[in-house]
Amino acid sequence: MAKLVNTGGALLKFFDSVRGLGDKLGPVLFQLPPKLSFDEGVAQEFFTTLREVHSGAVALEPRHPSWFSLSVDQLLAASRLPVSLPIHPRVRNW
Repeated sequence: MAKLVNTGGALLKFFDSVRGLGDKLGPVLFQLPPKLSFDEGVAQEFFTTLREVHSGAVALEPRHPSWFSLSVDQLLAASRLPVSLPIHPRVRNW
């Protein structure tokens, strides 16, 4: 809903709600809507906020073709965020 903008409060609330899982908390998947195109400033702010709130395992599943580039890969790597590739047939053809 927030399209990665001003998500600090929501991230805090979510991770506080799952903190009780402790070591049982596995990777958290952030699945992005197909229409959400890459915006470097928005993505960088989200990744920074995410890493301030949670240092555990997370993965990102972008579905808009603009997320699949070398510069995005470098930003994700710097933020320690692996990418989960979508399997939807329309997205596979980028």
